[in-house]
Amino acid sequence: MRRFQYYSYRLFLRYLLESDFELISMLPTSNGFVISYDDRYVSELDKLFGSLKTLVDFEVIEFVDGSTYDHKTRIEYQVL
Repeated sequence: MRRFQYYSYRLFLRYLLESDFELISMLPTSNGFVISYDDRYVSELDKLFGSLKTLVDFEVIEFVDGSTYDHKTRIEYQVL
């Protein structure tokens, strides 16, 4: 049985990204979470995208919505 734990994942990202963790904003929603970041720092966030892809591949989360405005990208994921 799989279960997504938002705060554990947030802590995992803090250790994974180290100082680059400050480049993102991660907020919980009623059924998932939203990640926001400045798209000028995408290369520093490769580990973030790798971990999100793994969660999607294992069907723990799914992409819901994404938008970019003035270099600010917002991506929403839903926990399955």
